[in-house]
Amino acid sequence: MPIDGAFLYNLRREIDLVAAETRVDKVNQPSRDEIIISLHKRGFSGRLIFTISDPRVHFTDQNYENPAQPPMFCMLMRKYFTGAKYVGSYQDGLERVVRFDFDTYNELGDNITVSILIEIMGRNSNIILLEGNRIIDAIRRTSVESGKRIILPGAVYEPPESQNKISLIAADVKSVAAKIRNLQGRLSDRLLGLLDGVSPLVAREIAFYATESADAEILDDTAYMRLIGMLERVKSSIENGQPTLLLRSGTTPYDFSYIPINQYGKMAECRVADSFSALLDSFYAERRHQENMKRRTADLMKLITNTVERISRKINKQRAELKACENKENLRICGELLKANIGTVERGATVCEVINYYDPECKPLRIKLDERLTPAQNAQKYFKDYKKAHTAEEMLSKLIEDSEQEIVYLESVFDALSRAECESDIAEIRLELAESGYIRRQVTAKKQQKNRALPPYHYKSSDGFDIYVGRNNRQNDVLTLKTAERSDIWLHTKDIHGAHVIIDARGGEVPDATVIEAAEIAAYHSKGRHSSSVPVDYVRASRVKKPSGARPGMVIYEGQSTVYVTADEEKIKSHIAQ
Repeated sequence: MPIDGAFLYNLRREIDLVAAETRVDKVNQPSRDEIIISLHKRGFSGRLIFTISDPRVHFTDQNYENPAQPPMFCMLMRKYFTGAKYVGSYQDGLERVVRFDFDTYNELGDNITVSILIEIMGRNSNIILLEGNRIIDAIRRTSVESGKRIILPGAVYEPPESQNKISLIAADVKSVAAKIRNLQGRLSDRLLGLLDGVSPLVAREIAFYATESADAEILDDTAYMRLIGMLERVKSSIENGQPTLLLRSGTTPYDFSYIPINQYGKMAECRVADSFSALLDSFYAERRHQENMKRRTADLMKLITNTVERISRKINKQRAELKACENKENLRICGELLKANIGTVERGATVCEVINYYDPECKPLRIKLDERLTPAQNAQKYFKDYKKAHTAEEMLSKLIEDSEQEIVYLESVFDALSRAECESDIAEIRLELAESGYIRRQVTAKKQQKNRALPPYHYKSSDGFDIYVGRNNRQNDVLTLKTAERSDIWLHTKDIHGAHVIIDARGGEVPDATVIEAAEIAAYHSKGRHSSSVPVDYVRASRVKKPSGARPGMVIYEGQSTVYVTADEEKIKSHIAQ
């Protein structure tokens, strides 16, 4: 995932091409670790972001909120860079250090070159402002006491210590392959230790191509020749790479590179982006969105998880008590036999033996007695214990069933929460949990208006039929029980938590192709999103009922048919109604 030197090489040349002849219009600092400079020229404007949280530099289309009062570092940048003309960039081989140069004038009217230098080195990443080779300032300052390079205003800039690795840009591939062959250890580790600008992902990909295993150590003659061929391809890609996004399960951004990645097989999919900047912008925007949603839903996720665990413990305890009730018939039999033999039982006895006429063989049965009670009172005690066990069995069975239904409901809420896309979706789920008594309702009227519920998802089938999808359980109820007409088609994943889906049948028949497309949409909006061959039930909406007292989103239905589909995100997105 970290940007390697070769990816940065492609990215830097792309920025040079796009930013040529531009001037700095604005400088902003949204956070301590992020700088955004706005560049413009006739017919073009763009924003270049430099950040050392997830270290990178690229053009961005995302919106960043700026503080009311610009930080001092931002004010310093505005002094030096506002109006400056972009000259170009410099990268020493495939080092992960890039300098972006700008022409401007100082206070005396002299022409000077000022630079933004970004060091992409993990936790030691930095953004440094330079005038010539002298440091103006840096996001992270370091002094001699820190034991690192001196990064202070006025100091002469010294680049990070070189690792003296081989750069494929200028090296002969066959000599590089020969050196790699003479080393020991896993092939990917040898590549990583020898080649400059190569990330672990690319090193594993080279090893995978050469040996059909990312962890191989042995390099035979065939693998050696394949290694040479792959190194040639990588060298060519460094000069002319493709921005490649790696997707897990076809939808989740996982990693990126400048070459196709095949080592994960069917577990990951490669997709070529429009540009290196567009790739990084979308990748980190999606990552930031997922992290924000995860943070905002963490309290609800924890609440649901803890509640499910508590209910599960309660169910286990109730099942143990229910199992103890299985002996209730023996209590009744003991009472009946004591009552039938009351004249033969001695008062004060602790046990008696009677003929068990409930047994086909009429075997004798020993019955324990309470010596403090009369025979009649012992019989009544057995009847009382039987009645108590019988009542407990009925109550425990109902309690266990209710608890199991509650777990099913909470898991459906958890699923909806995991698929929430915005603050309004989360607010709706909070409201649902508040109405169900799981959390306190603390939403002001102003906040309710701000987080007004979004309408159901709306899709169009290839045949032109409208398809609607509920965002949460409350919306599922409204969509299924109030909005849908009796002739509409209702769909839901079979035995899998997911959204209610409605096809507007317009009072007539729905083509099979539309049903399949709606089933794929139902699979996409379910817990089975990343699975293949997901079963989806479909039936007329008139056959869907809500049991009295059922929780939000819980329905029953009959007469359904089932289809098996696989959700394709790109295909489903193409059906979004405009």
